[in-house]
Amino acid sequence: MKLSFVVSMQHTTFSAVGNGDWKEISAYISEIGFDGIELAIKEPEKVNKAELKEHLSQYNLKLVAIGTGQIYHDLGLSLIDANEEVRIKTVDLIKRHIELAANHGAKVIIGLIRGRLGNQSNKQLAYEFFKKNMISLDEYAQTEGVDLMIEPLNRYETDYLNLTEEAVGVINSCGLKNTGILLDTFHMNIEEPHWDKSIQMAKAYLKHIHIADSNRYCPGYGHINFSTIVKLFNAIGYEGFYSGEIHPVPDLKTAIRQYYVYMRKR
Repeated sequence: MKLSFVVSMQHTTFSAVGNGDWKEISAYISEIGFDGIELAIKEPEKVNKAELKEHLSQYNLKLVAIGTGQIYHDLGLSLIDANEEVRIKTVDLIKRHIELAANHGAKVIIGLIRGRLGNQSNKQLAYEFFKKNMISLDEYAQTEGVDLMIEPLNRYETDYLNLTEEAVGVINSCGLKNTGILLDTFHMNIEEPHWDKSIQMAKAYLKHIHIADSNRYCPGYGHINFSTIVKLFNAIGYEGFYSGEIHPVPDLKTAIRQYYVYMRKR
């Protein structure tokens, strides 16, 4: 099992990540024994690419994925904003993420960045904005050799693409060639009626997994049976990373260590 952990590269108000000095946190992750790191980045233009590459090499960490959700969570931008200039800016920012990911063989996540349909007066038009922008981003990702991943999120964070089935549907209906799916156990626990069927449905599309218990704490602090869940992922031949995206309870370093120890036993 390959393990990674989600770390915010820039300060964020989103709490279910490693938030602080990303260099110090990544060094600790390496010391614990993790295979990779997932970086949440809201301003890719401010990333020192040479410094990032050197640091990850020094600590022997693979950059497995780049999160874009802070663009929406902290900056209020989304792929379905009613303002065309905002949509264009959002797409441009994600393209910068794609370029950064290309330097590391990493994937780019399309999660919170898609925004909420409920904020728009014309929900159908907003959904069409999303599909149009995904087609554009998918084509750009192809030129850069990068995989995008749609992450089904729970209904309290966004009001569309909450289920695996819906994410598969938009990938197929839009003919997306470089876009797969990221499954998150925290969101699945809220939305998916049948874990086994959803995981089987994701088989041909699954690129990455986020791990958190039912309360978004470290596995073992809630009621999800991770031994069973890992077996389901093994059964479809998943060989990618399991990335911890959890609240830093009781503190970040303890949570990181507990996540690693718990998942190594699965």
